[in-house]
Amino acid sequence: MVFWMAGALADPGAFAGSWSFVGGEDERKAVGTVVEEGAGRFNFAIRPIARSKLAKVCAIDTGISFSGGTDDIQIAFEGENPRTSGGPSDGTKVQIHGATVAYRVEGRKLTVDGSNENGGKLSVYELVSEGTMRVTHTVSSSTLGDPLSWTLTYRKR
Repeated sequence: MVFWMAGALADPGAFAGSWSFVGGEDERKAVGTVVEEGAGRFNFAIRPIARSKLAKVCAIDTGISFSGGTDDIQIAFEGENPRTSGGPSDGTKVQIHGATVAYRVEGRKLTVDGSNENGGKLSVYELVSEGTMRVTHTVSSSTLGDPLSWTLTYRKR
């Protein structure tokens, strides 16, 4: 176990491979609660639109795959909103799909910090044990008020 942790300290490759969502019904319900909490902050007339947008932003990725070298990372997401992203793993900001995104690997954490004109999303991927990753997402927006956060659990395939 100590060898695995030492290898994960500075290498984006520690995340390499494919991961599956294993958070179960409890984490799915928690995401639903976050969506409803956020939608509830809006006027009843626009609440359905807010709920729809939040549901898309908060959609659970059923699978996540990481690849790349020692200086960069590429991420592919599976699920309701399949997409890819990636860039330098040193925190350098890059433009992807109309957003500014920075990827940084520090210790056993990968931080993905993205923003556009509508707000931002911070995702922290943390290797909590060999084969288990916890992902904490936080979304923010001037129209949303306080940020919304939720955590999901993944296991390496």
